[in-house]
Amino acid sequence: MFEILSGMLVYRENDEQQLLMTSVRRYYKKEPHKTYKHSPSTPPTHSMIETSLRKLCSVSPEDQRDAAAEIRLLSKRNDDNRVAIAKAGVIPLISQLLTSPDSRTQEHAVTAILNLLIFEDNKSSIVSAGAIPGIIHVLKEGNIEAQ
Repeated sequence: MFEILSGMLVYRENDEQQLLMTSVRRYYKKEPHKTYKHSPSTPPTHSMIETSLRKLCSVSPEDQRDAAAEIRLLSKRNDDNRVAIAKAGVIPLISQLLTSPDSRTQEHAVTAILNLLIFEDNKSSIVSAGAIPGIIHVLKEGNIEAQ
């Protein structure tokens, strides 16, 4: 994870970079990531991603929170899911939730993005979506679970 984030943090100020790295360390101490076997995304998984995408586009905060939680779980499973989530166009939408007034939505969104970062090819999409300032916002302003 540190290698993934290091390339994204080159342009950040030292205080923000330190805050982000400290928070990533805490995250990995709390939830160590397991290595999963690659298994192709199944049609039900694609269906779940599409449903989550519709919920992310909803004006309902509850739908958005539910979608962020679903993406968080799907993105944790394997690289195939991470690829499918990115291809579906979820990254810009979930990045917007980083500034949600709902702390649980923020927690799900930041964790989903960190899970998506595990797959190297998602890095540029996440940076392009403007997620880095949102991640820093959650780390500075979010609740302890989101941090």
